[in-house]
Amino acid sequence: MTAHLRVLPVFRHHLAGYRRTWRGSLSTSFVVPLLFMTVVGTGLTGDVTVGDTVVPYLRYFVPGMIMSGALTITFTESTWPVYSGFRWTRIYEGMATTSLRSRDILLGHVCFVMLRAGLSASVFVIVASILRAVPPPDLLILFPLVMLLALSCANPLFALAARARSDATFRVVFRLGVVPLQLFSGVFFPVEHLPWGLALVAWISPLWHALEAYRELSLGQAGGTTLLHVGYLLLWVVVGWRLAARSFARVLHR
Repeated sequence: MTAHLRVLPVFRHHLAGYRRTWRGSLSTSFVVPLLFMTVVGTGLTGDVTVGDTVVPYLRYFVPGMIMSGALTITFTESTWPVYSGFRWTRIYEGMATTSLRSRDILLGHVCFVMLRAGLSASVFVIVASILRAVPPPDLLILFPLVMLLALSCANPLFALAARARSDATFRVVFRLGVVPLQLFSGVFFPVEHLPWGLALVAWISPLWHALEAYRELSLGQAGGTTLLHVGYLLLWVVVGWRLAARSFARVLHR
């Protein structure tokens, strides 16, 4: 069986589970973030200086909210469900008794997480278009970067979940890692206004690099730094994949 055919059963398994539970995720995945984006984005006025360009705050804020929402979905889908597959339901062990390799199991689940992040981002993008917060041509830039951000975070999170000894680890990571990065990575205001220590944390964050790459491309300020931002995200993808693949192989012993 070819590699892509081995991945499909794993992807269909997770998709079938989501078909039974998607209604329960409507509030946290779509309704609340959309209301927040609409109320905050339309309630706050003023301009923000990005590089040498002054843009309306709505145009600055909404793309950041879209990426931040995709990051939250990615974190949720790449932690507890993966931990469950190893510790609670042990579905990965069942899959490993078939012809599936550990990398097939990993890739099939990662593809499903990308689908979840893409669906969430698509709803945000539609609302952003209605609010005219993102010019239509810029959507062709925004969506690929959202997916690249999701993948750059999903892979290392899969590695973490495979090795975690308790699901309490994820609550700590979310409160002390994800939330601060969402607050201080340029979603609400430019990082230049932060103290040096917090700015340093933001510069490490994939979220900041994805946002900077989008803003440089959308405002016609693309250059060498844009390539560095994209390259940084790709580095997270590659290193995260290697860590996740090694973790899955070690736990499943194949």
